[in-house]
Amino acid sequence: MTQPIAGSAIGILLTAGRGSRMGGICKGRILSNGLPLVVQQLMTMAAAGLHRVVVVMGAQAELIASILDRYAAMLSSIQLTIVVLSEGQITDDPQRSVAEGLRATASWTTLGGAPSHVFITLVDLPLLRPEHYQALWDYAHDAKADITVPRNGAGTPGHPILLKGSILTAAPIQDPDFRLRELIAAMNIPRSDMLTEQSAYFRDSDTAEDLAAISADGGPRLELPRG
Repeated sequence: MTQPIAGSAIGILLTAGRGSRMGGICKGRILSNGLPLVVQQLMTMAAAGLHRVVVVMGAQAELIASILDRYAAMLSSIQLTIVVLSEGQITDDPQRSVAEGLRATASWTTLGGAPSHVFITLVDLPLLRPEHYQALWDYAHDAKADITVPRNGAGTPGHPILLKGSILTAAPIQDPDFRLRELIAAMNIPRSDMLTEQSAYFRDSDTAEDLAAISADGGPRLELPRG
């Protein structure tokens, strides 16, 4: 049975990478049917019912911030918290971005009430739509899991990852070396994998060839930003 996503759930959107395989272009700047991916993803999250989102930036953070300013009217229904990684924190491994996003999310306890759940997703998944968030939410509700991860038959994990907000208080997220991946492996936290072959959870955009292939397969028209 479909359960509306709780109004106290929030999102973390990771758009901090260097885009090294994309010619050094931060993937939040990729155009999807004319809109920057960072904007498309935020609009998708809002349509799914997530109206508080932490955006984690790193490489080209000023350009991503200017995009958010330019599209502020379209994003007016979302309360955004911006986290900018330092140069030393930016790597190709999103775990650092996850850690900083979760630390910022913990601040909602004082800024807007502790979140009941947290959706963590990557900016470069252009096929994600509101129904994919809803399907993950429904599965987690039925599974009664504290962590829910989409996973395909080959064992590949996808995004969004859904966490119960209580993990924010239980996890040592203030540790500078905190890594969610290791926490999941080490702690006895109820977890469930949502087995699915739905490509939206897995098909990311790492290279220009990926953009062309996704567009050719009936996805959105993906283009590199101009300039």
